[in-house]
Amino acid sequence: MITGENSTKQVHSAISGGVTDFILKPFSAAQLEARITRVLNQSDAPPGLHVLPPES
Repeated sequence: MITGENSTKQVHSAISGGVTDFILKPFSAAQLEARITRVLNQSDAPPGLHVLPPES
């Protein structure tokens, strides 16, 4: 979940609703990419959704 809200109540509500990751604005593109890559590479992700890190 990406949000501009950062109150404790908002975070608690999101997590209680099933959100597994919470990122607050402002954020960098690298931070967002790292979180997306982590989620896609989790062992329980459907086959074919694994991503490779970008080439340097």
